[in-house]
Amino acid sequence: MDAAQFQVPVRLKLAAEADIQEIYSAEDAVELLFGWPQQEGPIYEDALAECLVATVSPENVEEARRAFVAFAKVSNILAKDPATAIIREMTASWVRH
Repeated sequence: MDAAQFQVPVRLKLAAEADIQEIYSAEDAVELLFGWPQQEGPIYEDALAECLVATVSPENVEEARRAFVAFAKVSNILAKDPATAIIREMTASWVRH
């Protein structure tokens, strides 16, 4: 197991017709970020910095994951997680009753 591996992979949908891609580690995230077409902005820079730190300091891997998820959200590539949607729907129905 990679020391900088995320506890839960980050699921991405890079294009409408693309399959979902899972990012398992800070190294995977760095590779995607280095290939990203718009390499600018504070959220991109924070995600890249946090992921680079996590590659050498694995104790920071969950901070790197949070920063990478923030980048994925603002870049509109974070895949919808079906389990999360089901939990939200169940919770909402419990609150209504």
